[in-house]
Amino acid sequence: MLSRSARFGILRDLVVVARPVRLGGPFFVDRFEATRADFERWLDSDDSSDADRLEYLDWNRTGEPELPVVGLDLRTARRFARWRFCRPWRIDEWRGVARAFG
Repeated sequence: MLSRSARFGILRDLVVVARPVRLGGPFFVDRFEATRADFERWLDSDDSSDADRLEYLDWNRTGEPELPVVGLDLRTARRFARWRFCRPWRIDEWRGVARAFG
């Protein structure tokens, strides 16, 4: 199995979601949540701060790198996503994906 250790994950893990152009057109989603290991790589980069590390440790103390990262505020989630060349889903995108694959 290929490692997902790259900054922007693995392209094979992306799924294209069809959507009419009038609603913004198709978009990609990652098949997997961002893991604690993914987030810790960002924390080790120059794009994060000590406050980001403290916020992360408040919610993610178990030391299990394969679990999803949780407890982030929207500002931090956006900065992390931008570092990974992504962005958080909008609510309409989340609902569409939940309907399509749920």
